[in-house]
Amino acid sequence: MIIHPVLRRLYAPCRYGALVVLYLMLCAVPSRAGQVYYTAGHADIGVAYEDAALHLHYHFGSNAVLNGSQVGQDAEYDPADVITVVPDLPFPRPNGPTWDFLGNQAGELLWLLNQNPQPDQPFVGFGAEELEPNDWTTKIEFALLGVNGPGEFSLWQTDTFGNPKVIATTFKGFPGSEDVPDAWSVSIGGHSHYNFGFTAPGDYFVTLGASGTHEVEGLLSDEAVFQFRVVPEPSALTLAVLGCLAGIAPAVRRRLSRRPR
Repeated sequence: MIIHPVLRRLYAPCRYGALVVLYLMLCAVPSRAGQVYYTAGHADIGVAYEDAALHLHYHFGSNAVLNGSQVGQDAEYDPADVITVVPDLPFPRPNGPTWDFLGNQAGELLWLLNQNPQPDQPFVGFGAEELEPNDWTTKIEFALLGVNGPGEFSLWQTDTFGNPKVIATTFKGFPGSEDVPDAWSVSIGGHSHYNFGFTAPGDYFVTLGASGTHEVEGLLSDEAVFQFRVVPEPSALTLAVLGCLAGIAPAVRRRLSRRPR
């Protein structure tokens, strides 16, 4: 491994083992300064009404794990400040044409965030719990606007018999794809959960929209990009480093929720 000359001069007295650790630590930061890894616990992709506008954001429950530590209390982050880590636990795509919406072949690998809570994994939903029901004349309508990633992306719910109900998908080459709405609604004050599917490892930048009709302001909308990283979970060392960096130079925009869950 080649060590940068500046690091060599600064840390010449150190043993190479310690220097290698430092080098790896410096290389272990997320994609953009200020981003955090979300690796476990509950969170909603939610909407808030502030300054006469609708705002998409991440609302983390107290058990959510960011950079290796539970947040301890409800907290909110801008979507651009979060990398949601999809566990590297792929499984073969089920057989049958009802699963063709995923965009890969039966038996090929699929990575998943489950619609039901799983230990040590992100449990992501869509929520409108911060909105006052009397202020809105419609539900909040979410929509999949676009995805930039190495594979196909899908949202669906599975019934008690294991059959999928397709909500949104980037793959349009299957019979009935024209009937997939790529949109879903959430009641004011409520939230819902779906399966998130990915057909290849890598980074997915998922653009989501949200809209609703306010009693006074009329139709309001917002859109934001949410990043999902389908890779092995960051190591404890990486998360510890990120936690220290966050404590030294916090760059995350965070607001405590006004309505704890």
